[in-house]
Amino acid sequence: MEYDENGVVRHFRRDVDLQDRADMIEFLTEHFRYPTMNYWNQSTSYANCIKLMRLPLSCTQRDKAFDLLQVDYLWEDHLSPILNDWEQEYKHAWTIGTNGRSGGYLVLYRGETREDGTKRTVSVSGGSVDQDEDFQDWERSDLQDRVEVVRHFDLICDVLLTEFVHLIENYDVKEETVHIPKTVKMLVEKEECSPS
Repeated sequence: MEYDENGVVRHFRRDVDLQDRADMIEFLTEHFRYPTMNYWNQSTSYANCIKLMRLPLSCTQRDKAFDLLQVDYLWEDHLSPILNDWEQEYKHAWTIGTNGRSGGYLVLYRGETREDGTKRTVSVSGGSVDQDEDFQDWERSDLQDRVEVVRHFDLICDVLLTEFVHLIENYDVKEETVHIPKTVKMLVEKEECSPS
């Protein structure tokens, strides 16, 4: 597994020359894409495959990873906070979600913040991001901005992979029995009321 100077796995990222128009266009047009909803809606966006068999894991890491995926709240407790910070950096104009039958793809979506403050993912409702786009007419600055967003998406996918590998290497999966308090309705015999 290759790491960069900051200790982040380098799997999804590639270098792009932001001064070379042809290199930027090639990066955007050749980037892996995945449907934003279902394959039949014909809408796609930039994506990365995170299926375990496609990640640069050793056999030992992969075996442990299958166990790790069974841990309750793994995504919510360890990976979602990384995505939330990324989305806040873009003021929710961009968001990342999982897609595919087993959630095996991370997909870049457009997002928005409504006037009431609620967040909404726009692309997941069927819209594509740059699908069949002809970047030849784009201004250089617009191209650079889009390349930066997609490269940052690839970086955050690498950060998520780095955190996942950290969990594989530093934690064991153990089964524990937990008792969860539960409110139930029961029949209780009426108490006799004394006359007042």
